[in-house]
Amino acid sequence: SLYLILSTMIPGAAQNGKPFIRSGQKKRKVHNKIKARFKLQDSKIIAYLDEFNVHQSATQAVGFSGWVIGWSAYFKKKLGLQTNALLNRFENEQKSQ
Repeated sequence: SLYLILSTMIPGAAQNGKPFIRSGQKKRKVHNKIKARFKLQDSKIIAYLDEFNVHQSATQAVGFSGWVIGWSAYFKKKLGLQTNALLNRFENEQKSQ
C-alpha cells in the first residue's frame, strides 16, 4: 500500500481562478484550503483523511452564527453526522447502479 499526500482545494466552479463551493441555506461561497491524504492499494483509494479549518468554513457558509458556533464540538459533531449521511446515501446509490 502507498500513502499519497496532496494539498488541494475542494473542486468546484472557478471564479477569478479560485475554486469554491456554495454552502449553507443561502448558498454562500466557501473557499476551503484542504490537506487530503489518500491511501492507495491496487490503484484504488482504500482510506481518505482530510483536514481543513471548520470554523472558517462555517463562518463563510453560515455567516455570523457560523462564526459563533463553528468552533464548538456540537457543531463539528452535527457536521460529521450530516456528511456521513450524505456519504452513506452516495455509496448506496453507487451499489444500486
